[in-house]
This record gives sequence, C-alpha cells and structure tokens, in this order.
Amino acid sequence: MKTKILLLIIFSSLGLKAQNSIKTYYKAIELDKSGNTYQAALLLDSAEVKNDYTYKLEGELWLKNKKFDKAKQAFEKMNSQEKYLWLAKTYAEKQEADSAVNFLKQYLAWDKKKEMPQITLDTSLKKISSSPAWKELWKHKWYSDTQMELDRIAYNINNGNALNQLEQLNAIIEKDKTPRAYFLRSRIYIQTGNLKAAEEDLHKAVTYDNNPEYLKALINLYVKQGKTTEALRTVNRAINLYPYDLSFTLERAKIFEQMQNYNLAANDLKKVYDITGDENTGVELGNLYIKQGEYMEAIKVANKLLDKQEKSDYYNLRGEAFLLSGNNQGAYKDFTMSVDLNPNQPGIYLNIANTAFEIGYKEEACLYWKKCYEQYKDQQAYKMLKIHCRKYLKQ
Repeated sequence: MKTKILLLIIFSSLGLKAQNSIKTYYKAIELDKSGNTYQAALLLDSAEVKNDYTYKLEGELWLKNKKFDKAKQAFEKMNSQEKYLWLAKTYAEKQEADSAVNFLKQYLAWDKKKEMPQITLDTSLKKISSSPAWKELWKHKWYSDTQMELDRIAYNINNGNALNQLEQLNAIIEKDKTPRAYFLRSRIYIQTGNLKAAEEDLHKAVTYDNNPEYLKALINLYVKQGKTTEALRTVNRAINLYPYDLSFTLERAKIFEQMQNYNLAANDLKKVYDITGDENTGVELGNLYIKQGEYMEAIKVANKLLDKQEKSDYYNLRGEAFLLSGNNQGAYKDFTMSVDLNPNQPGIYLNIANTAFEIGYKEEACLYWKKCYEQYKDQQAYKMLKIHCRKYLKQ
C-alpha cells in the first residue's frame, strides 16, 4: 500500500518548468493583491511557460488595467471555450455590446458554461445589459428547463431550504442523470447524515464531470468518514487535473497528517509555502515540523515568517521550537516578544514563567505564574507557585 501511495505521488509530480510556472502564477497573484496589478500582468506576459491558467490570469490583470487589446490577446490564446466568456467581458468593458454578445453566444453554446445567474449578474456584462444586442441574446433559450430548475434548487439549498428539494432532485435524476443533480442531492444527504448515499452521488458526479467543486466535496466526505485511501486516490486525481489549484495539495497534506505520515504532509505544505509564501501555510508547516521533532526546520520557517512581518504567532512558533530543542533563553525571549505584541494569550504567560525559571529568573517566573493563576485560574501555575513562590500566594 505504501508503495502504491508513493507511486501515485511520483506520477502526479510536475516537471521543474511547470513548477516554476506555478510559482510565477502565484507571484503574479501576490503582486496583484499588493496593488501592483500592472507589474503582475507584465510578469505573466514574459513567463517562459504559458497555458490556459496563465493566459486567463494575465488577461484578467490587463483587464483591470483597462488595457483591452492586451487582455484580448491573452484570452485569445486560451484553448478552453471559457475564453469566449472573457472576450465577451472585455468587449463589455469597452461598451461594445455587439462584439461582446457575439462572443457570449459562442460561450453559451458550450455544455460546461456557468449557471445562468453567474452570467446575468456578472459585473462586466451588466454594463451592456440595457443594449438591444443583450435583449436579443436572451430571446434564445440557452439553458434547458433542467438547468433552470437546478439553478432554483441550488438557490434554495444555499438559503437553508434543502430538505424540500429532495423530491425534485429525485425526479430530475430519474429522467436526466446530470452530474450537477447528483452533486446537489449529495449536499442534502450530507446535511441529513446519510453519508453513504452522499458518497454514491458524489462518485457518480465526478465520474461524469471532473468539476473541482465535486472533487473537493468527495475528498472532504472521504476524510470525514476516515476513508483516507479513497481520499488520497481522489486528491491525487484532482492534483493531476488542476495543478495550479494548490488547495488540493493542502488537502493532501491534511490527509497525510491524518494517516500520521508527517514527512509527506510536510513535503506538501513546504511545496505550497515555497510557491505562495502564504503565512497560514507557513505556521502550519512549522507546527508540523515541531510535531515531527524537526525543531531546526521549524525555526527556519519561523525566521522566514518573522523576516516578512513580526507577529505574535510567529514568535510563539519559534519559541516553542526553541523550548523543545533545549534553548530556554531563546524561548524566553520569543515568548516575551509575543506577549508584547499580543497580551491576550492565556497560555503564553505559563510558557514565559517556565522558561524564566529554567534560566534562573525566579522572581520573574513567580510573577508570571501569579498572573497566569490570578487571570486565568491555571492550575499548573498554581502548583508552581506553591512549590517555588509561596510568598506570592499570601499577597
């Protein structure tokens, strides 16, 4: 079984150029978040490896910058039919309704188009919603009665009215075994605790359609039931299908951790952290290194986080690694830095007291134990006060 799992991971691994492309992709996202949208677009424009993911993001970024010709050039290079939606949005932003509608017609003819509300409520497309071309467009029936009914059912489920939709979904599935109907019914089954039926429906949904939303739901359901082998097989499939969606790699890390394969879990977290620099992933990686006893690796991660920004959580992470590696002086310094940044941490005062005592700061240790007991009624702090600081109990 272990060999099979490792082979799955090896086969799902990406080449170096592809991994660099993913790094560039997420670097562009980070630049965009920091307000450097133009630089982000230029970065993707000069990327060595390009594909639908990068062309789409590049086009979106040029669109944000009102560089319509550049956006159009990027979207036109996409292979997916989704490009027609983005070309329609580009022309809609330019207020060229006729051209926008012509591209939208090509998109709406696609069997994997978005649900109708996502089209009609789109911010860009709403800019041409009063045009004659737009009104003429919707005289054609682009969505079947079943698709319209599923839109209504999805709306009701999302608004807390799930149980009343089960009969309608059963009827739809009886005559039209659409993946979306199976997916929606699985949501109702999960809510009612019928996990076996939910699993059957999600398996049918992903058999017909590799929709990432369906795959994520099936993975989460497998994890919820403790079916880690099935979850791992499905998440590896998802990673192969959607290599730029790193949420699947994070899901796999959770599965590996549940299987107590901490080394493989750390490998996945490190991959995501190295690519994205996401702080939450960094903290999670550092904590996993601590769980493995890899204290120096945890300290390296904490140092990297602190180089970027000083936060109490990062000092706590490094302090914990210092403490467990026997560096009480370093732990004491980091815990005190953490409490300076955020005093409202009940557990931190006990850590400061314990490390202060270990390095010979008995009076300071007593004061922190006292504070920990008086404010948070910590019984361990009270025990240490009784043993080492009885005079403080009389105060």
